Amino acid sequence: MEVVNIPNKFNFSHVSYDDIETCVTAIPSNKATGLDALPCVIIKDSLPYIIKPLTHIINISLNGGCVPSEWKRARITPLFKGGDQTNPMNYRPISVLSVLSKVLEKIVFKQVYKYLDANNILISNQYGFRPNYSTSLALFELTENIRKDIDTGHVVALVTKDLEKAFDMLSHDILIRKLKYYGFSDQVIKWFSDYFQLRRQVTLINGNESNPTFVKHGVPQGSILGPLLFILYLNDLPRVIKHCKISLYADDTCVYLASKDPAQLQEMLN
Repeated sequence: MEVVNIPNKFNFSHVSYDDIETCVTAIPSNKATGLDALPCVIIKDSLPYIIKPLTHIINISLNGGCVPSEWKRARITPLFKGGDQTNPMNYRPISVLSVLSKVLEKIVFKQVYKYLDANNILISNQYGFRPNYSTSLALFELTENIRKDIDTGHVVALVTKDLEKAFDMLSHDILIRKLKYYGFSDQVIKWFSDYFQLRRQVTLINGNESNPTFVKHGVPQGSILGPLLFILYLNDLPRVIKHCKISLYADDTCVYLASKDPAQLQEMLN
């Protein structure tokens, strides 16, 4: 990967009661309940009584580089998409995590994103899962670039790519190496390593739960950190594409090139 100038190391900051209250308040009260059967409305109603121990647990997690094991369990509900009902590929897995795990992830997300934004680490042509970015902005800038090239007499060639089950294919080892590259401290790396380890999920069908299985790769479905970690995973992609321009919305990728010589276009895209 091309070296970028990252003058700082990212470390977790101490979490206050106000931080916890802000995160809990922001979670919709009708959020689905995880395997711990703790609904969000109960957590909100009892927050004045649990905010001190909850804040203490989260600070211990960040300082100790560990995530409570009960917060790493997910319930999977298969949602039928259509076609042959006996084919597992025709179901979309809906993953639900504990509401308390989402509080921890919101805290981590805010601190990580603030660091990435302050150091201009995220590439400008990644439009997915970022504040003030959208598919509309991605399409507008892509079509404007193509229009400018055509107006100057160029031919434009474009290749679109959509990685199948991209979020499930992410390698934890590669992601951890990339987090180190982007200046995450050893303590933060320890936390993220534990975040991925021994994650379990059970599938719920007609009120019946399957035996738990371990999740060995991919970002946790239904998590708050998952999308941010995924775009960090792809963050170096435009730097290794030398001849073409690129636009990304998460894994949805447009690679395009302009030239007055169509034969050159084909050669360079290949």
